[in-house]
Amino acid sequence: MIYKRGLTNIVNLNVPNQLSVEGELTKLGLKNDHRKIWGDCAEPKTIQDLRNCGFNVYASDKGKDSMVNGIVTMQKYRLNIIGANLKKEVKSYRWKENKDGDLINK
Repeated sequence: MIYKRGLTNIVNLNVPNQLSVEGELTKLGLKNDHRKIWGDCAEPKTIQDLRNCGFNVYASDKGKDSMVNGIVTMQKYRLNIIGANLKKEVKSYRWKENKDGDLINK
């Protein structure tokens, strides 16, 4: 729901024009909401900051097959993607091919 660069984790009242993940999630109505938000497990500090702000954030699973499982899951849905950067990223995902040109699960 949010695909932006340069966001800080939380709102800084001393820099009112600085965009933050907290501010963007608040605009989406997700503060003190029961819906789960999945965050990057490599960013535990960000996850904790957002929990402290009242968001229901959990670390994603980065197991060896998590990327493949995520892509397969998303391919089950019709996506309405807005934003040029995200469109470009989604279009860039490809299955790897072996030497014979067959797709492999990577």
